[in-house]
Amino acid sequence: VKCSDDRGDSLLLEADEVVFAVGASALNAMVRNSAELAQFEEFRRFANLRGTSVLATRLFLDRNVTTPYTANACWGFDNGVGMTFFNIKGLHGDNFVED
Repeated sequence: VKCSDDRGDSLLLEADEVVFAVGASALNAMVRNSAELAQFEEFRRFANLRGTSVLATRLFLDRNVTTPYTANACWGFDNGVGMTFFNIKGLHGDNFVED
């Protein structure tokens, strides 16, 4: 995955998968501003989506990740953009069953 850090320096991160966990408006803006994404019709078709830009994604990682809280609020990306990372195992405890 090619990205940049806070200083604008280019980074290359190795990843098995990439999840664009953003709403329709944000994904549409990403495609409009990325020649790499815009070359694929499946991404260009997101311009036709209408609705609320809220998304819930459940990720199953290959190892446990320690989080400070069961609900971790994050913001400061762009105006009006934020997220909450929930530790489902922490919220459900012994009642959590993986699919």
